[in-house]
Amino acid sequence: MMITFNKYAVKLTPYPHLASDMMLDPAFFTELQREFPDGSVFAANRKQAFAGGRASRINLGRGDRVFRAFMQQSPAWREFFHDINSRRFVETVLGLFGEILPEQGCSIDAKRWNFRDHITTPEQTVLRRLMRKVGVTNAIDRILSAFDSGSLCIDFDIAWAQNGYATEPHTDNRNKLAAMLIYFGETGGEGGDFQVLKLKQMKPLHECGRYPGQNELEVVETLRPKPNRGALFLNCNNSYHVVTPLINSAVARQFLYVSVSSCYGAPIWRYDP
Repeated sequence: MMITFNKYAVKLTPYPHLASDMMLDPAFFTELQREFPDGSVFAANRKQAFAGGRASRINLGRGDRVFRAFMQQSPAWREFFHDINSRRFVETVLGLFGEILPEQGCSIDAKRWNFRDHITTPEQTVLRRLMRKVGVTNAIDRILSAFDSGSLCIDFDIAWAQNGYATEPHTDNRNKLAAMLIYFGETGGEGGDFQVLKLKQMKPLHECGRYPGQNELEVVETLRPKPNRGALFLNCNNSYHVVTPLINSAVARQFLYVSVSSCYGAPIWRYDP
């Protein structure tokens, strides 16, 4: 594979994660960096950015026409996407975290699962929007997840964000098993950092909500944007993290977000492990 992880680099506190300044082979990373989409490609997908702050982020992701067009013209990114969108990559992630899934409250069995080449966010049509609005999509999702709870897939977003981009302290969507961040450039100004957070007062996992207050948390680790730097973390109930506001930067924050997810939107994390 084009990406490997050192199991001994995994830190278990405040939640299982690893960070590295060399997420990918340097030579291959240089190819990806050279072919990273320029601002005009993201501008063509501007429909995703609705406002400043967090909403200013633009993704090129699966299910997007612009994503498909970019993959057709970039051999390096196409090769990398196929390497990540694979059973082997999921096996690599489970090799790091699989043994501790039960104690972290995950309903996925690391020995009984299957990989699907599945798009969790397909292109939105009028019919899909209507089905979501009236609740049909969620109802179908819950039924399917009950019969196919072990199906895992890959979300893959090449992302770009300008000044004002930030996130509040949170854990990712509850259908995600693990998530990975890789930076593709430095930023100027201040902020744009990924921070690992922990609760000042520890709680049982079943009491950990998705959006704690800033005053409940403290910073454990800060990853400043730097080429090939990144992190991989298990998305358990206390996997709190934040992106600090990007301020006065003349260049966009360029990064990749990948997650191993359930094929359905239903939570895979039990509130009482």
